[in-house]
This record gives sequence, C-alpha cells and structure tokens, in this order.
Amino acid sequence: MENSVLQVTNLVDLLCKRGSLHPEKLVFKFLRDGEDDVVDITYGELDRQARAVAAFLQKSQMTGKHVLLLYPSCIEYIVAFFGCLYAGTVAIPAYPPDPMRLRKTLPRLQTILDDAQCSMILTSSQVLSFFKKIALAQSIGNIPILGKLGKKISSRFDFPNVDMKNIEWVPTDSMDQTLHQEWQNPNISEENIAFLQYTSGSTGDPKGVTLTHGNLMHNEKFIAEYFGPCSVVVSWLPLYHDMGLIGKILQPIYQGNHCVFMSPLHFLQKPLRWLQAISKHKGTTSCAPNFAYDLCVRKVKPEQKKELDLSSWYVAANGAEVIQKSTLDQFYEAFKECGFRKTSFLPCYGLAEASLIASGIKHNEEPKISYFNKEDLLSNGVTPCNSEDKNSTPLVSCGVTQREQKMIIVNPDTKELCEERVIGEVWLSGPSISRGYWNKPQVNEEVCQVQPLNWQGDEQFLRTGDLGFLHEGHLYVTGRRKDLIIIGGCNYYPQDIEKTIELCHPAVRKGCVAAFSCMVDVEEKLIVVLEVKDVLADTGRLKSILSKDKDKYPVDDVSKKIRRAINENHQLAVKDIVLLPPRTISKTSSGKIQRSVCKENYLKGKLPRI
Repeated sequence: MENSVLQVTNLVDLLCKRGSLHPEKLVFKFLRDGEDDVVDITYGELDRQARAVAAFLQKSQMTGKHVLLLYPSCIEYIVAFFGCLYAGTVAIPAYPPDPMRLRKTLPRLQTILDDAQCSMILTSSQVLSFFKKIALAQSIGNIPILGKLGKKISSRFDFPNVDMKNIEWVPTDSMDQTLHQEWQNPNISEENIAFLQYTSGSTGDPKGVTLTHGNLMHNEKFIAEYFGPCSVVVSWLPLYHDMGLIGKILQPIYQGNHCVFMSPLHFLQKPLRWLQAISKHKGTTSCAPNFAYDLCVRKVKPEQKKELDLSSWYVAANGAEVIQKSTLDQFYEAFKECGFRKTSFLPCYGLAEASLIASGIKHNEEPKISYFNKEDLLSNGVTPCNSEDKNSTPLVSCGVTQREQKMIIVNPDTKELCEERVIGEVWLSGPSISRGYWNKPQVNEEVCQVQPLNWQGDEQFLRTGDLGFLHEGHLYVTGRRKDLIIIGGCNYYPQDIEKTIELCHPAVRKGCVAAFSCMVDVEEKLIVVLEVKDVLADTGRLKSILSKDKDKYPVDDVSKKIRRAINENHQLAVKDIVLLPPRTISKTSSGKIQRSVCKENYLKGKLPRI
C-alpha cells in the first residue's frame, strides 16, 4: 500500500507539494447519490482551484480574517477549505442549515457567525439561492399589493435569517478559475490558526476550538501511526465535523492517497451504501461512531451481504461515542461472511479539542476487551474480574496515547492525580491539543490551561470532561464527566433539554428537571426526571392546587408534550419520563440538580414515581 509522508510543517505546503509531485493522481471521489453518480478531482486540480479561491480572498483583503464555509458535503467544500488556508485566512466550517429545522439551525448559524467575527461567507450558488428565498419570503408581507396573502406567507418564516446585508456571500462555483495565477503564498507557520472547529452539541452557545497548523500536522502524524497506510479511505462522515474533516479529508492528503465519500444523508437513508462503497472501491480505511455499525447490523439484509466484499477493509475505526463490545461482536458476526476481519476494528478516543485522535490501538491488533465488576464501577471503583463472573461487565479499551503526548487521570474535584484503576477525568497535553476556545479567555483558563496538584512539569493540560481510568496502560472511558449526553454520535447538553421541558407544559416545576442517558439494549437512551407542581394523583390525572384556575393535567398529556417538545427541539426520542412529587428530586446544598444521583436512583428503582 502506497504511503509517502512529506516533511512539511503546515497544510498549505502539504497540498502544494502533493499537487506538484503528483498532479494527475486522484485525491477525492464524491458519490453524489451515494452510489454511482461520481465526480472526482486530482491533486493538481485541487491545488489549482484552491489557489483561485485564495487569490480571490487575498484580493478581497481577507488574509488573517475569518471566513465561514457553508456547503453540503461536496468537493467544492474541500476546495473552499484549502482556499482559505492558502489565503492565510481562518476557515470556519459550519453546519449547513436543515430546511426542516430552520427555527433551530439558522439562529445557531448566526451565533457562530457573530462569535467567530466572520468577514465573509463562502458557499455554493444553490445554498445562496436558498437563503435569498428565505429572505424574500420574510419580506413579502411588507408588499402592500399582496395584502393578507403576503402576511400569511411571511408568518411561516417568522424566525431570524442569517445576515444577508452586512456580510459578503461568495459562491465559489462561479468563481474565475484563472485567478490561480495571481495567488501568493502566505508563508504559513505552525503557529498560524488553520480553522475554528465549533462544538457540535445542541448548546445555544457553541464554542470555537482553535486549531493551528502545528496541531493538525501533529495529529495527522498521530493518525498515520495508529491506522497505518490509508490507501483508499471511504467515508460518509460530515465534512464540517472533526472526524470527517481531519480524519477523512486531511489524512489521505497527508499520506498521499485518496478518499471516496458520500453525504451523511445518503448513508442514513440506506446504510448499505457505506458497505457497498467499501466493497466497490476496495476501501482500506473507514471510520464511524458506534451507532453506525449497529445500524448496518440492523438494516443490511442477508441477501444484500452476498454482494459485499469487505476483505480490503483493514482499519474500521470506532470512536466519537462510548464503544460497546456487543457492537463489535455483532458486526463481526454479521459481516465475517463478507470477508470482514475482527482485527480490522480499531477502537479509539478523541475530541475536537485534541484535534481529533488522542489514543487508540494499533492497526492489525484485535480490540482489547477487559472485564470489571459492574457494581464497583457504579461507585468509581475498578476491580478486574473474569468474564464468567456474573457481576462482570466488559469494557473496550481505547488504547494508549503516543509519544510527545501525555494522558493522565485526575480527580475532577480535588485535582489530584489518580492511580491506575481509579476513575477520574481524562486530562491531555501535547502538540495536538488546542490552545483553547476562540474568544473565551475565562473558559480557557479553567479548562484548557490547567495542571494537577503538585505537578512538577511545565505542561498545561486540557480537561476533557470525560471520565475513565487506566488499566495496564490502556484507557477505558466510562462516560462523560457530570452530565454530557451522547446519543447517535452527537453531544447533547442536559441543560438545553431541561429548559425545553420547563417551557413545554405549565405543570413542570422550573429548576426541578434532570436529563441523562442510560444504556438500554446496547444503546444510549434519553431519560428525563422532573417534578410537577403540587399535585394529587387521582385516576391518572394531575391536579394542580397552586394554579388559580385549578387546572387538571392528564398524566399522558404532560408526557406527550414533553416527548413532542424534545423531538422538535433536539431530534431525540425519550425512552422514559419519570414524574415526581414536589421537593423530591436530588439537589446539592446550593440548589443544583444532582443528575448523577438522579440517574443512580433511577437505575436502582428508588425514585418516588407518580
């Protein structure tokens, strides 16, 4: 398998040299329909088109400024991303708006624009047209001749649109390609910021992780050491997410190979397409969160497996959420007849603040599965045991970190170092680790520039917010510190879900709601626990004795509205809703909800459910 790593220090020099050395070599192949409609680009073409975008940005005096990238998954996005790097601007990859959730996605997009202080938006003609149509629909109510009809149309779009007036929008698909001749190399250094990776959670206050060229080049080296030669990468991951951008776009260029990719929507519509692409294009490397492997097991039919050849797939990385042994076992059993090997699995751990990967096992090694006493784990104890033990539970190792990088486990409350087999917070330090969040100095001081007590070195550590422990040098992640909910590879902040619940029904007591996830049938599921106003439970109805009009709320009505509100605002299904009497939910002495205690009482069946 071909693998040629160049001795360069930044992403601009990397692609420039690839374009010069192998101009006719394929670098990306995009499956526009997820299957056979293919468009591709070579290293030389990508280099030339990136120079054209960069020259335009330089002529527009964008060097050193922030430029938002707003594209669906496509080759044009990759061209625009490298165009920003070539111009010495800071790229801001952003989630494209969801037409079905504009009330949610447009304000979030505007928040990123404002927080990142963007000076320009690079996009496609199609996306630009979409935003213009929204602006037109919002303004049509002001046209007198249309009267009530105009106001009715506008009322359907009564939400904030992205700024169309005070920021320049540039569709790169209609850009003059001869501009590449005018490009000037900005002489990028390792310390230059390449892009801001905005956190992907549902929080209304997204934070931009600053990633330098040095961070990224070090992490690409890291990935190559774990994965080995990535001759043909196959991916459906979003290009604006760290795993999709850094792992599936930058890594093939780092190694001088190519990537075949499709839209995430095409994968979700038909998971078989992912495996078909690996089979057809002889993919060697493909990564996904745990849920994607489960989805393939459930959705791919026996007769469809007969057409698959997965024998070329030797790195099947699994990350972005807690890795389940059952997922690895079930996927292997389902697809071993297609040539899939158990040694192809590569469990790993990473996060945006670490560029991407922070630990993993080496390719061609079977995943390391260890068994621990499950009752001890509930109380932060770690006791190794045999798989035959009835109280044992398997945990999948996320491997070890590499040289130049440090991983320690720290008591998150006392900041004291933890010994092996003691659960604490995972802290990281090294060249891949971000210097912090854009324009968040206080958060950076508290999260990104810390040291454990009595630390003798000069290193500054990142507090990941993840809980885990070290056993025989391997990292085992047990969950998220405190309350971060991870479902389907996405992060959901409980306070956002709790706020939604508080606002959806008058019977809910504000400040008395807890949201968390539990493992149900090998998948993380959302559980919500909440107090309702002083009530009498009688014949399945909740009677408020505090409200002036003595309203009665059917229990089913409360639950239905909660489910509907969470689905509409967070696109999540609720596994269980627990209604509690007043003043029964667990809180700290300062009045904060103790979500972990709520979860523990829920699992033990100790909640006073109405």
